[in-house]
Amino acid sequence: MKKIFLPILILLCMNTALQAQSLKDILNSSAVKETISALTGNRLTTATLPGTWQYSAPACQFESDDLLKKAGGSIVSSQIEEKLADYFAIAGIKNGSFHFVFTADSTFTISTGTHTLSGTYSLNEETQILALSITAARTGIHIATFNTYVSLSGDKLFILFDASKILKLVTLLANASGNSTLQALGSLSGQYDGMRLGFELQR
Repeated sequence: MKKIFLPILILLCMNTALQAQSLKDILNSSAVKETISALTGNRLTTATLPGTWQYSAPACQFESDDLLKKAGGSIVSSQIEEKLADYFAIAGIKNGSFHFVFTADSTFTISTGTHTLSGTYSLNEETQILALSITAARTGIHIATFNTYVSLSGDKLFILFDASKILKLVTLLANASGNSTLQALGSLSGQYDGMRLGFELQR
């Protein structure tokens, strides 16, 4: 009886070891590692944020697919982005002159080439919300705080504001108020609930 039982026990142990080895091999496989990297690599972190991010295009996003459908789908988003590009350009937000600079010490600057805003930032890596606290350059007095929604797609960084807040930021950057461009931007911002507007940036 013992002679029969021993080989069976050895086979069971070998089978368990093989299964464990197979699981280890699977978890260590390049395919799994690439998948995990893809899933985690599109999340902004305090380690990947620092650097200079150049403006490349305006960005429009809706909080949910339902809101996007109600607004008329991706065609509406494209039309809004086209209008934003014109409004942004008049305010000095255009390719080659507008950029964000984030440093490792949690400070940042936003520059249009003629106007610069600066302050401190904090990133919630779990919610992907980036808080920008802007202060006056000369006095250090707090001017405004913007809670923005950030995401990475390849080498692109998207920084999006609630539509009702984007006008305030652009007004600060343009150092002006009441002009027709800003009024038009304000009108556009108020067209849809749940719309986010902002910037597509690249290093």
